[in-house]
Amino acid sequence: MMPLGAVDDRPDYDYADGVTLLIHQLDDGASITTEVRGSTFHTRRTDTAATVHLR
Repeated sequence: MMPLGAVDDRPDYDYADGVTLLIHQLDDGASITTEVRGSTFHTRRTDTAATVHLR
């Protein structure tokens, strides 16, 4: 999992606002947790779909 920020013209912004999560080679049944500056994303893959929940 790689979080990609939505702003590229300054370093001071809310990193979780508009973030894109790039998922690469997540095994079937696997789950991961990604933290981005106070926001926690839980991702789980089942069959051909990945589900992301923000907590």
